[in-house]
Amino acid sequence: MAVFQHLDPVENAACATETALALLAATDRLNRENTEQPIEVHIGISSGVALVGSTQLHGRHGTRWVFSASGQHVNVAARLAGIAQPGQILVSPATRRRLGNCYVVESGGTRKLKNIEEDIETFRVVRRA
Repeated sequence: MAVFQHLDPVENAACATETALALLAATDRLNRENTEQPIEVHIGISSGVALVGSTQLHGRHGTRWVFSASGQHVNVAARLAGIAQPGQILVSPATRRRLGNCYVVESGGTRKLKNIEEDIETFRVVRRA
């Protein structure tokens, strides 16, 4: 999981999308070099407010701190990644609106996502426009 924070919501969505495209390009290069164990990447992006912070966890092996994000947009992004095909970037309606005409985006249809109350329209980012 990656969390992007930019004051401009449009710039924030673009940064996440550019990172996702770069990750897929890097994965493609690695897979051309190593065909025995190809890497599959499934990406989901959702835009909006999330709670972020550190949490202290106590366990059998001691105490550790983790930094995490939570909230509906985090859940939507995770669920989109879960239904994405290998090498696919699925984005939420909010992210789609923020991307404007800067990217080629196709409809992925309306889907029911686990633990998300309402059905959600999905979109697939193909490339920069």
